Amino acid sequence: MPITLKTVTVTPVVRNDFAAIREDILAAAREAQAQGRHDTLVVDVEGGWPYLPEPFVLSAIDNPELLSVDITLRGKDGDTPHIHALHRIELSEFEPVEGTPYYRYQLSKDGTGAYPRFHNLFLNAKSLLPSRSAVWRNPDLITAEERRGEAKKAGFYIPTAVAERLASGTLGAAELTIFVEWESATLHLDGVDLTQTMTKDGESYALVTAVREETDAFCADCHRILNTGNRETFITNAPALLDTPATYAYDYKKGVIYVVPEAGRPIAGQFVQYCTAENYFQLEGLQNFTLENIEFTATTSGYICDHPYHSGQANNVKHVGRLRHAAVIASNMKNFKVKGCVFRDLGGNGLLLVNQTNRAEITDCLFDNIGMSALSIGNPTTAWEEAQNRNYAIRVENNLFRHI
Repeated sequence: MPITLKTVTVTPVVRNDFAAIREDILAAAREAQAQGRHDTLVVDVEGGWPYLPEPFVLSAIDNPELLSVDITLRGKDGDTPHIHALHRIELSEFEPVEGTPYYRYQLSKDGTGAYPRFHNLFLNAKSLLPSRSAVWRNPDLITAEERRGEAKKAGFYIPTAVAERLASGTLGAAELTIFVEWESATLHLDGVDLTQTMTKDGESYALVTAVREETDAFCADCHRILNTGNRETFITNAPALLDTPATYAYDYKKGVIYVVPEAGRPIAGQFVQYCTAENYFQLEGLQNFTLENIEFTATTSGYICDHPYHSGQANNVKHVGRLRHAAVIASNMKNFKVKGCVFRDLGGNGLLLVNQTNRAEITDCLFDNIGMSALSIGNPTTAWEEAQNRNYAIRVENNLFRHI
């Protein structure tokens, strides 16, 4: 029986309402399947800043009728929609903290009784950097007894000047990062002990302590090239280190945001934004699906709020694998195209092509200021004999990658 082709243009019921767009797509797909057709759907999304609090999910596993349609989701008439899930707080609602350059704001707990989990912040619609110390090379070696768990490592020695700043101010959810090449580990600090000191090469150091379980795991389980001395080390996200305009710290344990405002601007009119979304689009098992002229901005990754972060090659987290935190995740897709899209200011990954996604094209896109990988193709594994780990016919052409 010949296949009847029909082109259907789906118009959103509500401006930029992706829940309505999804229902329109599913309804058109069910109709095509019932009529024995294979339709082409062109979904025009109006420009502006559509708010997407929950991921937009299209799965041919859950909805096999989607295999009866080819779908193009595009910015209407070339007018780019900027997809986001940002929460806005006026800086005038923050309270100044006496004796410091920063302002603070107490967030409320959500319905689960937890504070919002995020690791990225915006001020006046611009992505901020967290507070950060200078980089030094750690002076203390881990002993064989500490590696085996026969002795407990007391903590980590940091430059005395940095330790004194931490001790005299607010520690918050400060993070200590040690890295070499592609191996890194980030632990959560919980104290400063200025009475425990050491000197090396004429430099003085004092002790900071990290969460006990995290310190033990670091000693026993991190890559051996990482948990030795002379590795580059720094501290971030401590309110005590805030001294630069347009920087921040977030105490995700207590739900407190700390921000140093932009210099030369009145507080009135400045605003802070945060986002807890880790994914915007989740696409699975679709065939002939195209994204065109859409911008994805301001995702985050909340993993580090609750766990130490041990990362190696290909952004793999030790014992976890690559985090599925991305603006767009495409799994087991065939003939998947991403054209002229923008992935900007993302705390996680930009675009993840996972499992047996084949015959994909990523062209004319911008990937800008992304915390993890801009574009990842395939599963992070060496088990190539498994079909789900093989990708082929992937074309990446004429894209711009910057600040990755």
